[in-house]
Amino acid sequence: MRILRWSLATMLALWSLYSFLPLAMTAAYKAGRLTDVPPDVQRIVPLMQAQPVWQLIVWALSLVLLLVAGWRLFKGRPALLIYGAAIAINVAGWFFIQRLPEYRQAFTPAELQADYWIIAAEVAVGALIWWLERPRPAPTGAPAV
Repeated sequence: MRILRWSLATMLALWSLYSFLPLAMTAAYKAGRLTDVPPDVQRIVPLMQAQPVWQLIVWALSLVLLLVAGWRLFKGRPALLIYGAAIAINVAGWFFIQRLPEYRQAFTPAELQADYWIIAAEVAVGALIWWLERPRPAPTGAPAV
């Protein structure tokens, strides 16, 4: 079980760091720090302009909660509620941003479809965390205390 916990913790940490890149790029663009936008990112500029600052803050909060959940998993502590809060915030933010016309214009249909696979994977990870943290019955044949 410890290996599964550590694997999930590592996965959450890596996913948080991976998700931090577009957040940091959008924040830098909004702050005027990103002046040379790489050509492959040009299609996302209208989305970065349309995304409200409050949503970047909510996005950052969900990533911090993912890191906290990962740390708690690594330490052997309960993490399901924190993970659930992170995913709920993440999905709520996704529902908001995917309604923007700039979002649908910035991504191909295959990329838009991938969002659903990501959400499904997040739910599957939540199920694994629940499975790790569920109460287990006492072993049979154990002496009564």
